[in-house]
Amino acid sequence: RDPRFRLSRFNDSAILVSAPYGLRDSDDVRIECVTTVGDKGEVVININNTCGLGYTRCRDGTCIPTHQICDGTSHCHDNSDEDSRFCREPIRLPSRPGIIITPPIISILAWRPFEFTCVNSDGSRVDAVFKKDGSPVDGDPRFRVNRFNGSALYVSASEGL
Repeated sequence: RDPRFRLSRFNDSAILVSAPYGLRDSDDVRIECVTTVGDKGEVVININNTCGLGYTRCRDGTCIPTHQICDGTSHCHDNSDEDSRFCREPIRLPSRPGIIITPPIISILAWRPFEFTCVNSDGSRVDAVFKKDGSPVDGDPRFRVNRFNGSALYVSASEGL
């Protein structure tokens, strides 16, 4: 499970994915909503980098060189560059059409809240998983996943990523 995200399951068909601690500007993420029959839809979360090439933003707004992230030494005054929830590889997987995701692409600044919905038009179950390894988004405490019914879910990151 990715500690950046949190999944809340309402019932078999509605979940909420959230990133309660936000994401870094280096954490562009693709999440798939997946049904029990294998249909998939994808949401792309792009984090805007305002520090410039080769730099990343700390939660407190300070810019540091990207190579200093997760190097075992804190360079951010708030220690956000060594936060264990973020010191792991971002997760991605391949996608398949068949699920409606709104909005399909999210472009925001680091640490800003966002949300999206996944709906399977055939009414079968849909889940939110990380594209890279298929692990559930609800395993990451930064995300909140609310399931409305078997075929619809709402994913949010109230504190951004």
